[in-house]
Amino acid sequence: MAEKMKNIKSLVYLSRAGALEKDSPRIYNTLFKLQKSLGCTFRKLDVNHRQFDNFVGQAYMKAMTEKKTSKTFFLLGKDQHGVAGQGDFDIDPDPYINKTGKGFGNLIRWAHLGDTLDKGIILVDFELNGHPNLGNARNLEEVKEILEYISNLGFPSKKIVYLTDCSKIYEPEIGKIIRESRGLLSLEDWIKDDFKDIALLAKQTSSRKKRVVRREQEEGYRHPLARASSALTASWG
Repeated sequence: MAEKMKNIKSLVYLSRAGALEKDSPRIYNTLFKLQKSLGCTFRKLDVNHRQFDNFVGQAYMKAMTEKKTSKTFFLLGKDQHGVAGQGDFDIDPDPYINKTGKGFGNLIRWAHLGDTLDKGIILVDFELNGHPNLGNARNLEEVKEILEYISNLGFPSKKIVYLTDCSKIYEPEIGKIIRESRGLLSLEDWIKDDFKDIALLAKQTSSRKKRVVRREQEEGYRHPLARASSALTASWG
């Protein structure tokens, strides 16, 4: 019996109907408090953007959400995204090395930074037009889709959102331009924007990129194996 018990995978589930829908702030604040007690706090790193330094020492909870299905995992403790997702998503055995090419599948990595739900912020791994399946949102439509799911989980509409570089907690220049030019600061702002003008530009850019790829293939060009990285793993103590 003891031998059988060793092979049983232990999972912890939160009842959405029983908790999140009734009192979202209370349940999330409890999770953030638990994270902090486990030592999962944001730490100061030279590579990180100084604009986030006011959160140093506060609770830091990683999460990941699957595109199309909205399936969301909150990572309690210091497991990496790739470890936590094994067996529940069709991903590479080690998505950061990505030998199979599956990478993180349809997962997008994000995190909540802050001790409380009302004062914390959301960070979304983002790389514009980056390689697929590396755990990053690759365009604004994907960011919006993930944020809609997060909103449906009970996160406040006024919660501040930042796009962050996939290798450090740093708002890339493109993220700052998007935020400031379109007035995208909160969950609500992102969900209201339809991005129609951006989608048209992306379609035109994609058409040009396909022509470049065909030319590279004709010349025998080979892209190096793409690997995933995440500052959401390194930036806590």
